[in-house]
Amino acid sequence: MKKFLLLNIFFLNSIFISAQDVDEVNSDSSGYVLLSTYEMAYGGKFKDLEKSLIEETKAGVKDGYDACSLYRHVQGSQRAFYMMCSFKTMNQFAKIMDVERDYSNDKQLFASHTDHILARVTTELDSPPPFVMFAKWRP
Repeated sequence: MKKFLLLNIFFLNSIFISAQDVDEVNSDSSGYVLLSTYEMAYGGKFKDLEKSLIEETKAGVKDGYDACSLYRHVQGSQRAFYMMCSFKTMNQFAKIMDVERDYSNDKQLFASHTDHILARVTTELDSPPPFVMFAKWRP
């Protein structure tokens, strides 16, 4: 029984240590990008949403992202804006998510919004990639 207990403690300790070092193991990673899409609300003003999202990108950098940028969909479709914020590790992302911001008095200017966390494979492509992949994770 004593050996069994010691073995379990050793096993659980090794899992805890390896979980802490996930970002260090993946140190050759090019980082991650949080890709958010924002759809226009019916009757909403394009410029109002744009102004709000520009402020959100600036706040993202203050919160700890490495960089944030905003892309306005040129065709003016319902998916009007894409916001991208980059970060290096999941630990950095966790710290960013811990920052509390009060949105209780803000009017929601978009109809809907989605977030996707993407792993960056490479930067500065010099030719089209051989594949494009979008995956969904299901626990």
